[in-house]
Amino acid sequence: MLSITVLATASNTITPLVQTIETFTYISIGIGALGVLIGFLVWLTNRRAK
Repeated sequence: MLSITVLATASNTITPLVQTIETFTYISIGIGALGVLIGFLVWLTNRRAK
């Protein structure tokens, strides 16, 4: 019975942690994509200016 309680507590602790890591991953991917897009736009405007 004790092992089940420990297991349940562990899974309750791990799940929000995994969700937080997933959220951070999606945010960093989004920021990275945004940075690439901005860089591409800047490069495009620089090419158009010349």
